[in-house]
Amino acid sequence: MRSTVVIIVLLGLVGCAPSDDQIYIAGTAGSWNRPFVWHDGVRTELVDEEGDFHASADAVVVHGGDVVVAGDYKNQAVLWRNGEMEVLCDSGEADDAVTTDGALIIAGTCDGMPGVWRDGDWTEYSCPGDYCFVHDLGVDGDAIYLAGEAYTDNEPMLEYSPYYWDDGTPVEITDGLGDEIHEVTANAIAVKGGDIHVVGSYSGFEDAEAAVWVNGEHQVLDGTRARAIHVAGSALYIGGRDDEGACYWKNGNKHRLELPFGGGVDDITTSGGTVVAVGEYGNYTDEWGVYWVGGKYHELFKEGVLDVDSVFVDR
Repeated sequence: MRSTVVIIVLLGLVGCAPSDDQIYIAGTAGSWNRPFVWHDGVRTELVDEEGDFHASADAVVVHGGDVVVAGDYKNQAVLWRNGEMEVLCDSGEADDAVTTDGALIIAGTCDGMPGVWRDGDWTEYSCPGDYCFVHDLGVDGDAIYLAGEAYTDNEPMLEYSPYYWDDGTPVEITDGLGDEIHEVTANAIAVKGGDIHVVGSYSGFEDAEAAVWVNGEHQVLDGTRARAIHVAGSALYIGGRDDEGACYWKNGNKHRLELPFGGGVDDITTSGGTVVAVGEYGNYTDEWGVYWVGGKYHELFKEGVLDVDSVFVDR
């Protein structure tokens, strides 16, 4: 499990985005899985206890002036609002969060079932397996979309299939996936022009491949992993990696992100037309968190492992 990092920096100090914008980053640091908040470089613990918290932080948003981090703590789905923890479900995970029309919507699972909390009220969706995982949340008008997988316990094998949920209805992703394909993940989802875009990754007999499914139809990306998606006006951004390292695609055209070596993008957004992304790079023993503003990278944490999951720009 993972611990929490939220870092707030003024974009005007590190990139060419509007100077009054702030960027919030959520992720995971340290071997003890301890949740923290960094504000202007000052670290504050979210949970004042000893030991391993079995905690993770998967999303961060600003809602009504409050900094909200969604994740899990000791197998409970939780959120931290300005550092104070609130339990959403006694057995579950809170995986993504958005704000829309004044509402706070958090997607995740409760007792193995997918669904959303809207201002704290749980709505359960159907799971086409024994249990489900949710990775991402998208909103288009009043419609809510989720991306994830459904798992079925067929002893001795545990089988899973990628799905997206179209306003509560599960839709299996099958196009482009033959018997030789395995380890398929549906990592992120967004709607552009009425079309549902799901990005993910899969493996065959050889290398991993990045992919995007548009209304269920498979399209190949020139990469090895796609983890994030963002819509800004007429532009569609996808964040991930290829054989050379971190990159993103804007309307299908690939752009390289600088790093000392390797790495990948885990979330992506924009501020005033400037791309803001977060991710990691590292070696076989350590991964270090970074963020990019306008293509330039800045290190977040280099004291062990940091898994960066979410970026949010408060305008």
